[in-house]
Amino acid sequence: MLGTISDRPARVNSSSPIVRVARRPAAPLIGTCGKSYVRINAGSDYTVKPRRFADLAPLIDKSFPPSGVQPVAGPVDEAYSGAESPTRPNITVLRSWADRSGRMILGQTFGHEQRDPSGQPNDVLEIYECGTGYAALLNDLEGRDGWELYVMKPGDKVPTFDRSLMTLFCLGPEPAVLFDVANPARHRSSKRIQQQCGAAMVLSCDSRHLYVHVNPNYSDRDDGYGVLGPIPKHDLILPLPDDDRPDRIYRALVSPRNQKMLASRGICVMRPENEEIADLLGIEPGDLTSPIAGLRKDQPGPLTDYLFRKEPAEPAASPAGGILMFGPGGDLGSARIQPDVAELLPGKVDAVETFDPPGAAPTESVAAQGEPAVNKDLAPAA
Repeated sequence: MLGTISDRPARVNSSSPIVRVARRPAAPLIGTCGKSYVRINAGSDYTVKPRRFADLAPLIDKSFPPSGVQPVAGPVDEAYSGAESPTRPNITVLRSWADRSGRMILGQTFGHEQRDPSGQPNDVLEIYECGTGYAALLNDLEGRDGWELYVMKPGDKVPTFDRSLMTLFCLGPEPAVLFDVANPARHRSSKRIQQQCGAAMVLSCDSRHLYVHVNPNYSDRDDGYGVLGPIPKHDLILPLPDDDRPDRIYRALVSPRNQKMLASRGICVMRPENEEIADLLGIEPGDLTSPIAGLRKDQPGPLTDYLFRKEPAEPAASPAGGILMFGPGGDLGSARIQPDVAELLPGKVDAVETFDPPGAAPTESVAAQGEPAVNKDLAPAA
């Protein structure tokens, strides 16, 4: 089975941060209205930036071979969506797309190149966390042959790097909600390569197989990206587990047999490890146990000290803003959480709500319809 969005009630735990996600896909993917898949309070400082199929048409044309699968927008024109905040983690919602042949195309961001333009660049530019659903992050580091494909389940964290290409994927029929923290002053992104060559990889599946199409334009490049040697034009076909569990594609990618087949195309499947990330950041593994979803960029901490190069300082004693997590008919008041909550527990949740500290002045309302991101060479990350 390709799978459908689950009707099961959401698992809710008031000590777990974020995400309240609707049980069925909705339009818009992120917004302030009740029909949004991820709902944000109008009083928060988030700005929503939907990415629509119409705006992505040039990238889609270059990414999908004419004889292969082609995404169909249908009644919902949003391919994926994002929300940015100067004080809280950014949010990305990915969903899979329909294909006229009956396959499901795993939704993606089509990738971008990113760099730290400062005089003393950080090796790590962002940290992503999977909030709900299953996702993957493709890393292509400049000067390294081959790609790293990090597969993510709820609670997993993954770094992205300076001088790299990165792409996010949704791994299933249920949308994936991701949170990330980055320093805009140290993060410049560009889709210049993708506009010339298309996305690095396209993933699709039917009821029995996962199809991996690696873009031949990423073979033997002279800019340090891509893979060495020719890339076969035919798709790599991987068997899927014979069930309809929501982690079906995730399990297919981490199976040893499929990992060997992907390695033949220069793709190394990775599982996130907090110890490795902590070593990259020069922090303790325990510093990564708290959810990114509950972090505030304007408060000191191991991640913000690294990304923003702050000196450690004592946090203010005033209550911190956070995110509300609740289920159908849940008591919103009892669900308020603080940034130092326990690690995000796996399981579905119903939607996302943010709140400001008691007595705080209301912030700008979220834009109901943000403008699509304009990607210029090494422009500020969108």
